[in-house]
Amino acid sequence: MSEHEDPAYQLFRERLNWLFANVKRSDGKLYTSSDIARMSGLTVQLVTEYRRGLRTNPTLSTLIALARTFGVPLGYFFSTKDQSSLEYELLKNERQDLLELTLRASQLTPQAVRQIVEVINIFHITTSTPEEHSPHEAEGEKH
Repeated sequence: MSEHEDPAYQLFRERLNWLFANVKRSDGKLYTSSDIARMSGLTVQLVTEYRRGLRTNPTLSTLIALARTFGVPLGYFFSTKDQSSLEYELLKNERQDLLELTLRASQLTPQAVRQIVEVINIFHITTSTPEEHSPHEAEGEKH
């Protein structure tokens, strides 16, 4: 960090690099800048410059793209919440499978996401007991 770097940009860079150091692909390897650039629609150069602190002041569209790609809330990058509690929330129970699902779903069309949600809802209904169904699901079954 340069001595004149804004603390908010330093926090953004630290949080972005934490995601790169801890979030894994389905094959168990860490994401590269190229992976995230491809998945987010950003350029490799832009992602790399943010990671190194060579570029600051990300646009809202860049923040949204990164948040969606990593499956984190937009506020993750600048939250005043303690980093260890944020890390815990992101990796609790080591549910990398859910993170991978989120990462992949973020690249789909809205229609495809709705279809996947429908499949998940059907799967949930067919594999759960009647007591586990939400009132909303029960109403849906009546139609």
